[in-house]
Amino acid sequence: MTGITTTKASGEPEVREYRLLSKGNTRTLVQTMAPAIDRGQILLMRDRDLWAFMPNLSQPIRLPLSQRLTGQVANGDLARANFVGDYE
Repeated sequence: MTGITTTKASGEPEVREYRLLSKGNTRTLVQTMAPAIDRGQILLMRDRDLWAFMPNLSQPIRLPLSQRLTGQVANGDLARANFVGDYE
């Protein structure tokens, strides 16, 4: 599990948790675990293609890597991050 906390000047910190499966920096699956309202959303990145699977939609959506689906982190940044090598 990977957690990302966004802190704004006014208000409570926003905490998001993700489950990441990765093969290098070009093939990644990111599953949203928290908050509960976003639980079950899945991002799939393969090379330069990024797809979002939403529980309430019948078909996946293709997204640009720079778009923010939830929170303050760009989807491409989350999908391409090397959490094992870059963070403790």
